[in-house]
Amino acid sequence: MTRIALAAAVEEAAARDPVLSNLVSLVGVVKHRPRNADGPFGALARAIVFQQLAGRAAQAILGRVVVAAGGHLTADALSVTADEDLRAAGLSANKLAALRDLTAKVLDGTVDFSRFGRQSDDAIIDQLIGVRGIGHWTAEMFLMFELRRLDVWPVDDLGVRQGYGLAWGIDPPPTPKPLLALGEDGFTSTIDEDTFGDAVRRAKEYIAAGDAYQIVLARRLDCRLRADPFTVYRALRTINPSPYLFFLRLGKTTIVGSSPEVLVRVEGDRREGERVAA
Repeated sequence: MTRIALAAAVEEAAARDPVLSNLVSLVGVVKHRPRNADGPFGALARAIVFQQLAGRAAQAILGRVVVAAGGHLTADALSVTADEDLRAAGLSANKLAALRDLTAKVLDGTVDFSRFGRQSDDAIIDQLIGVRGIGHWTAEMFLMFELRRLDVWPVDDLGVRQGYGLAWGIDPPPTPKPLLALGEDGFTSTIDEDTFGDAVRRAKEYIAAGDAYQIVLARRLDCRLRADPFTVYRALRTINPSPYLFFLRLGKTTIVGSSPEVLVRVEGDRREGERVAA
């Protein structure tokens, strides 16, 4: 698999979107956090222990589990650690069962960490969610922080949804399905920026000379989406609540669209009308 450096990925994201560019300038240099000292198994075991617990309490229990396992959180070590010792460390029955299942699947090869470097994100997620106690969100966090995969879009994460809402000014923040569509790959245009800019300048010249009153420039933007058309429509309603939204099904073709024009803007007690076209 092609590997991309984190700095290059951040630079690329900032170049594609002005909101991300501003966030990058505010945050500064972004670095990966250190990987788990006990490797992929230790990272997943830690994720299971931390589920539904406050940070300090979870860290205390994890520390006692590591001690019970002999100082290292590995599949081999846990396989010979007694249930009574792990329960005494503070593990619930459900978390103990989850750790036992993870240990068994790693030892029998059902989950094979040695193959992860050659596998896609989806293939890894499919393996991990077959382990008791590991859901889609936990698998995505593992991809991001332990495997350092850069193209992960965890729409089920509350912090991600709230952060997106704050950054792009969406209130209330988007729910997972619309956010999935909003995070798809960027658009490719049939006209590059320089060509479009030249067309804008020529249009202004025609208007200034009195040859035209209004000129509407158009260009085609292409984007491959995994989301279904109606999810895209709902995402448009979230980010652009325009009165000119449409969703048309014509045989096997679905047409979804939104106009950026706003008839009335309401902010507090102030109501401001705008022309539909100028």
